[in-house]
Amino acid sequence: MRVPKMEPIKARIHREVVGKVKSITLEADAAGDYYAAVLWEDGLAEKEPLKEIYEDQVIGIDVGIKDLLTESNGRKEPNPRHLKHARKVLRRRCRQFSRTQKGSRRREKARRRLARAHKRVANARTDNLHKVSSRLVNESQALAAESLRIINMLKNHHLAESIADAAWGELLRMIAYKMKREGKYFIQIDTFYPSSKMCSCCGFKLEKLDLATREWACPHCGAHHDRDGNAAANIRAEGIRILRAEGLPVLRREMSSPNAR
Repeated sequence: MRVPKMEPIKARIHREVVGKVKSITLEADAAGDYYAAVLWEDGLAEKEPLKEIYEDQVIGIDVGIKDLLTESNGRKEPNPRHLKHARKVLRRRCRQFSRTQKGSRRREKARRRLARAHKRVANARTDNLHKVSSRLVNESQALAAESLRIINMLKNHHLAESIADAAWGELLRMIAYKMKREGKYFIQIDTFYPSSKMCSCCGFKLEKLDLATREWACPHCGAHHDRDGNAAANIRAEGIRILRAEGLPVLRREMSSPNAR
């Protein structure tokens, strides 16, 4: 890699650069590793947004702590809890760092060990989020999710660490740009939409639903709901309504009769 006013730098290029290079940004992280972010023009046009979509290709997702997310089709993505599993190693690295003398070489060595331990957690989290978001994008034409006020949610000291470890904001950011790149749709519904308190079968709305209540039965139609699954189904229905309100055809597939010739 050639950078102005510097000798050629040996680099591991993980992706072929095809096109005109516009800029190269060099940076070093706390662990002492150097990275180069290359911006180039590939000359390819962006994909056109889909002109129509099918209802069975619309998925609603409800994020959580016990499960990272629940889909409207009933599938649940488990929460890996990377920080919790790495806590023992991080504490040991922190103790080793705190015992060193300021300004010494051992302190710098311990600092880098601690930074690498945190980096492994961050890399594992990012890798999992990329896999989950890519799967959702590949399996759908439109995705619907709630608009979350994560900064306000982090003020809850009992859940702040778990919320930060789940990285909902980063997951939704990845979904948004990947859906746009593929010409698909990502809808974020209003924060105060009562997705958890409303029955996805009949539309009955509960006056109150505690966070500890994970399952409930509708007093109007008697339907039994898993809290997260019901919320995902309501989010999907609201997402379809928004898409149709914006003028996008959301079609139903016609089921062929087994007796048809």
